[in-house]
Amino acid sequence: MNKWLEIHQKACQAIIDGCDSQIKAGNYVEHMEACRDMWAWLLDNPGRSKSSFPVGDRGALFGVSQCAACTACKTFCHECPLKEVWPHGSCFEDGSPYSLWQQARITLSWLYINNA
Repeated sequence: MNKWLEIHQKACQAIIDGCDSQIKAGNYVEHMEACRDMWAWLLDNPGRSKSSFPVGDRGALFGVSQCAACTACKTFCHECPLKEVWPHGSCFEDGSPYSLWQQARITLSWLYINNA
């Protein structure tokens, strides 16, 4: 489990750092703050999904993709404010922090269920 927890932590931190970079630059600040908050929560809650994040009164910022970055760019991946984080321009590409987090989340969730 340590390998997957480490992958989870590194992936979440990379996305948090990307959000912080955009906030510092003044880009999509409200969306990036919401996105950072979600990824910080996910960092602290391994095995949980984006849909588990308590959005509170910021639900509209997350949209159908459950991602404030996607909502900021209206899901046009080439305009994603976090495109600097994605090695090939899309969060869905193999090896991106998002795809690594997704793999780790599924594995950790399975491990937690079967070791409970």
